Amino acid sequence: NGNQGAAIEKLRKYMKWRNEYCDDALREELDSWTYATQMLQNCSAKNCSPTNLSLSSLPCIVYVHEETQSMKRYVQHLPGRIDTTLAKPSTYALVLAIYLEHLFDRASDEKV
Repeated sequence: NGNQGAAIEKLRKYMKWRNEYCDDALREELDSWTYATQMLQNCSAKNCSPTNLSLSSLPCIVYVHEETQSMKRYVQHLPGRIDTTLAKPSTYALVLAIYLEHLFDRASDEKV
């Protein structure tokens, strides 16, 4: 029972940001966490992200286990790895959003 209008506006802002700063040409070249941190680093260089810190040392806060026999992937969020001395929680949230978007195909019906 959240605020649907606020959620739509937040999603609209994220999609605008993503279209301006995420480089889809790198999607296949990099692993998902590196891609996410580099896209946020590109934005940070233009002073548009929640932080101006170096994101190259940002610890990965997600673990993905792929089960080959059942063709299932398990995604585990590791909040204990969030270090607020390196970046704000909002920065981790944005990197996580980019990471998940990179990891899962939008056209897929895969469940999370």
